[in-house]
Amino acid sequence: MPSTPAPIDPAASSKRIKAKQRGFSLIEAVLALSVLSVGVLASVSALASSTISEVMVAEESRAMRAALARLEAVSASDPTLTLAQLATSLAAPAAASFTVDELSQPIIGGVAAAHGSLTTDLSDPNLLRVTATVRWTSRGTTRTISLSNAVAETIP
Repeated sequence: MPSTPAPIDPAASSKRIKAKQRGFSLIEAVLALSVLSVGVLASVSALASSTISEVMVAEESRAMRAALARLEAVSASDPTLTLAQLATSLAAPAAASFTVDELSQPIIGGVAAAHGSLTTDLSDPNLLRVTATVRWTSRGTTRTISLSNAVAETIP
């Protein structure tokens, strides 16, 4: 006589299914933590990169302000000087080289050295070109910013 299957108790079957679905497996938890850690590492890397970029922009801004201040000082010089006299006075060692105190302020990574120089070009007798250059070393890299200005002969 063929055996008849025992009747299935729907309540018992439902309990077994719920017991199997009651949590995450270890593999699912490890996989979720792995995905989360990759996301966190990417965020930290982006934050570090943006911080370095911000520091570089701050250094460039300070160097630009120092060069601009030097050029403005040249523009504000004695108007009775001829261009040749002004070029000679700017070529003097005391005027041609300057320190850049703005870059000596502590910045992340530190600036090892910062100095500036003025160069003049009087190839056109009616126009004096003055270039202020600031050089500094930051995080092992030498960086440079140069600004130029032209001073024209004033006709009385």
